[in-house]
Amino acid sequence: MTKINNNITTVGLQDDVNRFIEKLQLEICRIVRQNFVGCYLHGSLALGGFNKHSSDIDLLVVTKTALTISVQKELAKLFLSTSTKPYPIEITFFHVEQLKVWSHPCPYDFHYSEYWRDRFVTALQNNSSLYFNLHDKTDVDLAAHLTILHKQGICLKGKPIHKVFPTVPKFDYLDALLSDYNDCLDNMEHTPVYCILNLLRVYLFVKEERITSKQEAGFWGSHHLPQNINGIAKKALLAYETNTNAASFHTTELCLFKAYIDENVQQFINA
Repeated sequence: MTKINNNITTVGLQDDVNRFIEKLQLEICRIVRQNFVGCYLHGSLALGGFNKHSSDIDLLVVTKTALTISVQKELAKLFLSTSTKPYPIEITFFHVEQLKVWSHPCPYDFHYSEYWRDRFVTALQNNSSLYFNLHDKTDVDLAAHLTILHKQGICLKGKPIHKVFPTVPKFDYLDALLSDYNDCLDNMEHTPVYCILNLLRVYLFVKEERITSKQEAGFWGSHHLPQNINGIAKKALLAYETNTNAASFHTTELCLFKAYIDENVQQFINA
């Protein structure tokens, strides 16, 4: 048993991950100061499918009021200097007004992930306000993040999850899943491991209403899919767990896998 902080204990979480999260949380609190409401862990780390080689540290932070532009820039500098050293960070900030009544897509205040790194670097260098502003932004994926948070998330510091975050209707969670699902159908050849495991997560939800990590979905697929495609799930799971190159996937097997999953997903949705 190891601790993320003085209040939260998790099983099997290594000390370096704990230290990384603890330090990051302290720095966030230092920057937002008295505006802080709570910091929450979701994603693969909360679901028990964290991969030290490829998973993000997924966090949600809530503040009393909207972040000022100067605070947004200070946070961006923190994440640029911290993310990928050694773990990539994906983090979204809300203020309490944005969470009082659920709406889909959900509004948020500020967001950082490695996908945004170059944009933030350029914006800071040019003193641009393009990505630092006081406007509400929205993100369809937040329906999935908040659903996972309610199911198995961890309050690292602050008010309890159920007192801060609204409940997400099942239909909105499915809509968020399908948004990423459709991207995976289109881009499976480019990112086969991610897409195979993500398609399985969606399949499991529409089939059994199970909310899983990519790793858990891959394990399920390896043991429950028909014999002609379960080897594809096994290969994707092995590549994910060992962080190995997935170049051994052939177009024919990817098409076979995609056709099977999509046919079944559509049947469950239509039903």
